[in-house]
Amino acid sequence: MSDSNEFLGNVVEMTAFRGARVRPTIGRIEAHWEFVRNKRLVPYRNEIKPSGLQGVLSHVFVIERVSTRLARIRIAGQHLDDLMGVSVKGMPLTALFDPQSRDQVCDCVEAIFDDPAAMRFELNSSRSFGRKALRGDMVLLPLRSDLGDISRALGGVIMDGDIGRAPRKFEIVTHAHRGLTGIAGDPLPEANPKLPGQLIQPVVRRNSSPQSSNGHLKLVHDAGSAALEK
Repeated sequence: MSDSNEFLGNVVEMTAFRGARVRPTIGRIEAHWEFVRNKRLVPYRNEIKPSGLQGVLSHVFVIERVSTRLARIRIAGQHLDDLMGVSVKGMPLTALFDPQSRDQVCDCVEAIFDDPAAMRFELNSSRSFGRKALRGDMVLLPLRSDLGDISRALGGVIMDGDIGRAPRKFEIVTHAHRGLTGIAGDPLPEANPKLPGQLIQPVVRRNSSPQSSNGHLKLVHDAGSAALEK
């Protein structure tokens, strides 16, 4: 096992679990978060710019903490809606997961906001009638609200395969935890664009019309700046 996938003290390096295939999408989201973070503990939500997420906006979502261990989805790109078969706006984050994974999701939500910590998940959606097995990755990166509290998180998800019959609930195969306190200057490892197998085949939803890569996220201009808004 390479050093990039090993536990280093209390820090887990945030690299892809199975190699390079999903790195361009998840890596792009992590890279923008790290850029606006600029060696601080956690960036503000309004610093996240759609221009920095071009090409992956359909895979982006934002969650809001509503209690110690629960968060709800504030906005989401088209990819999550296609996977669940409905608009996920306002849903609890746990609603995306199968019952066996929900306690683990709650533990991770608590750590993301309280430590704070960045999380990377390896996901599976099991094969069943009308559904082929899907594999993918999710990342959750803490954000400050306009009030300065750490109560938002930037999320990204990509599942590889034919969605088939929705909803496609997620099972957590494994996850990596990276505490941020005391290491605010340490960046997330960047995806290596030269590694083979990095071209992502987008998930295709049967009987669906082509969607904009921006999904449900849009640019909002405020005093010359742009931010993500529902």
